[in-house]
Amino acid sequence: MRKDLKMELDGHVYVDVEGMYDVYLGATPGQHPPAVGAWRPPPPALSDNAFVPWLVHMLNALQPAVAVSAPPPLGRWQNTKSLKMASGNSTVRGPDFGLVRAQAPREHLLHILVVGEHQSGDKGESVCILQLADYAAQALAHQPLRVYAHGLLTRKDGGIRLYVFDRGGAVASTEVAMDCASLGFLACAYGAIGRRRLGLPEHDDRVPLRDGRWAVLETTLCRRPCIMGRCTFCATARSVQAAADDGDDGDDDDGAATGEAVHASPLLIIKRSWRADERASEGALLELATSRGAVGCARHVAHEDLTDIATLRNGLGTMGRPVDFARGRLLDMVPITVANRIYSSIVMTPVGTPITSCSTSSGSPPAHLRLLHALLGGLIGHASLFFTCRLLHRDISASNVMYCATPITLPPETTPATETQRRYAPAGLRHLNGFLIDLDFAVEYPPTAASGAPHKTGTLPFISIGVLDAEEHAYGHDLESFLYVLLWVCLGSDQGHGPLGELWQAGTLESIALIKSGFVTRTNHFENRLGNDFMPQFGAGRPLPTPLKELARAWRKVLFAIEGSGGDGAPGSASEEVYHVPSRSRTRGYIKPGLSEWDAFIRMRDSLWDAIQTLSAPEENSD
Repeated sequence: MRKDLKMELDGHVYVDVEGMYDVYLGATPGQHPPAVGAWRPPPPALSDNAFVPWLVHMLNALQPAVAVSAPPPLGRWQNTKSLKMASGNSTVRGPDFGLVRAQAPREHLLHILVVGEHQSGDKGESVCILQLADYAAQALAHQPLRVYAHGLLTRKDGGIRLYVFDRGGAVASTEVAMDCASLGFLACAYGAIGRRRLGLPEHDDRVPLRDGRWAVLETTLCRRPCIMGRCTFCATARSVQAAADDGDDGDDDDGAATGEAVHASPLLIIKRSWRADERASEGALLELATSRGAVGCARHVAHEDLTDIATLRNGLGTMGRPVDFARGRLLDMVPITVANRIYSSIVMTPVGTPITSCSTSSGSPPAHLRLLHALLGGLIGHASLFFTCRLLHRDISASNVMYCATPITLPPETTPATETQRRYAPAGLRHLNGFLIDLDFAVEYPPTAASGAPHKTGTLPFISIGVLDAEEHAYGHDLESFLYVLLWVCLGSDQGHGPLGELWQAGTLESIALIKSGFVTRTNHFENRLGNDFMPQFGAGRPLPTPLKELARAWRKVLFAIEGSGGDGAPGSASEEVYHVPSRSRTRGYIKPGLSEWDAFIRMRDSLWDAIQTLSAPEENSD
C-alpha cells in the first residue's frame, strides 16, 4: 500500500451517502429478483479462506439467467487475491475478490471492473478502506481513460458497502446486510450494468477526434497510481478512420475497437488530466498559442472538456460521515465538500522525450548535444509563448522540456510573414530538436486578479527563489528555472546523484529558498558543484572550462547581479564573489537593473547556441 495514501484521502472519504445505488448501479434494492434457489448461508467464520470463495460463488450464482435479447454481463466475479496482478515490471497483491472482465486473457489490473476487500482478523475498517483505495488507484492507473472505480468492502460482522473512488476522493453507500436479498441485488445489478456506470470509456484503447476519426493509443508515456489530483495520463496515438457502422453508445460494449482503416499519419500525443475548475483550460491556451504562431512548443490538434466531479456525483445525497483515518473511526454526519475538477482531453504534436532521458540513453547525437538542443527548443518555445502569445508558462521543469529526435522545421527566414517567429532562433538555425510542453499552470500575462491562479506554482526542484519567497510569478522566474533544469540533469539529480535532489525538495518553501540562494549567489559554492559533481557525459573529469559548465556560469551571470568585487566570476578570479537575487516582479519588463526580459533571453539563447556549435561536428553547425 502506498504510504502517502492516507494523507491523500484524509478528509475526502464519506460513507452512508444516499443515492449511491441509483447513481452508480442504475438500480435500487428490490428492483431485480435474484435466483433465490441458489442461496447458501455464509460460513460460520468469516475469515478470508472460507468467506471469499463463498462470496464469489454467491455473486455469480444469484444472478438470474440473462434474456437472449440482453447483452451478456461485462464480467464474472473471481477470487483475485492469490493471482498476483502484474503492475509494470513488478507485481502487487491482488484484491481479495473482484469483478473481472469477461474472457480476460489473464488476471491483470487492466481487466478488473470492481475491486473487493474483506475485513478479517484485527484489521480496522479504516485500514481496509485504504487497502481498497490502493486497489482502486492501481486499477485507475492501468485503465487510464476510466473516470472512477467501484469497490466493495465486506465486514467481518456481516455488512457490505459500495465505494466509488473518483478524483475528488471517495463516497460510500449505507451498509447492508450480507443476506440473500442484498447480495442478490448486487449480483443482478452488476450483471446488467453497462460500461458508463462503471466509469469506463466508450472504448479502452482509443479516443474520438474530429471528422469521424479516432486516435488509437499506442505507448503510455506517463501515468500515476493515485486517486486525487490532476492524475495526468499521456500516451502516443495514431489516427484511424472508424467504420461506418461503428455507432456504439458506450454502455453495453466490451470496449474493443471495430473495423477501422489506419491512416499514414504522424504520431499524436493524447493527454488526459483533471484540472482544478478555477484554472484556465490548458487546451484552450495551447490552441491560442498555436493560432498565434508559437514556435518551440507543443502544437494543438484538438481539445475538449469531457466531464467533472460535480457531474459524476450528480444525484447523490449532500451529507456523509467522514472517515477519520488518524483515529480509525467514522465521524458524525456533515455536509460533503469536494473540490471540483474538470476532466479534459488534449490532442497535440510532436512526440518527444523528457530532457532527463538525455542522461540515460545512448546513441547519436551524444548526450550533451541532446541536452543542449532540448534546452534551446524549450527556451525558444518559452520566449515565443511570452513575447508573441503573452502567455507565461510558470512550470519550467525537467519533465516539461522535451528532446525531439525528428527535427521540427522552422519557417524560412526570407518570408516576411514569419519574421516574428524567426526572431526567436539564432541566425542559420533551420530546425529545432527540442520543445516545451504542459501549459497546466500557464496564465495570460500580466495575470488578472480573477484568473484564480496562485503565485506559487511549478515543480518544486525548479521553482525560482523569488517564487519560493512569495513574489508574483514573472518571466525572469521562468528563466531562472531553466538554469535549475540544466544543473539538475548535469549533476545527475534525476538519477539520485548528488545532494540537490534532496536539498531542493525537502523542507519548507522558505528553507529551500535559502538553500538555493546560497548555492547560486556564492561563487565558491557554485563552482564546487560544477567542479566535483557533473556527470561524466556532461563534463566530469575534463579540464575546466567545458562548454556545459561555461553555459551554467553564463546563465548565472544573466540571472543574478554581482555584489562583490571582481569581474566575470570565472574560477580563480574571485572565489568569494557574491551575487544577489533581484526582485523580478518589482521591475516588470526587466530581469535585473539594466537588463530587459528580451535581452536576457537573447543572452541565454546565444550562450546556449555557442555551446552547441562548440560541441557539434562542423557539418552540424548550421543545423
